[in-house]
Amino acid sequence: MREIAAEQITQAVRGLCIEANHHLGGDVLSAIQEARKNEESPLARSVLGELEENAAIRRLWVKDFPVVVMNDAHGRDLYEEGLAQFRKAEASGRR
Repeated sequence: MREIAAEQITQAVRGLCIEANHHLGGDVLSAIQEARKNEESPLARSVLGELEENAAIRRLWVKDFPVVVMNDAHGRDLYEEGLAQFRKAEASGRR
């Protein structure tokens, strides 16, 4: 059996998550829109609508300074929320 370090798995998953969040394929967005249009459940339509709105988050590039706009459809600052969670985990020794 081959052993893989947990850190390798963590880094691979991290990279895949970043890639998936930066490059949402048009086919995925089309599938979300189609599912929302055909969904009967108001709650499910609402969730699909939020996914569609979140897909509208745009990447902003300033020359030599890539920045990702991290506000969701409800105006929450996801960067600040994530930073606060990281600092809390760091302070408690869980990183």
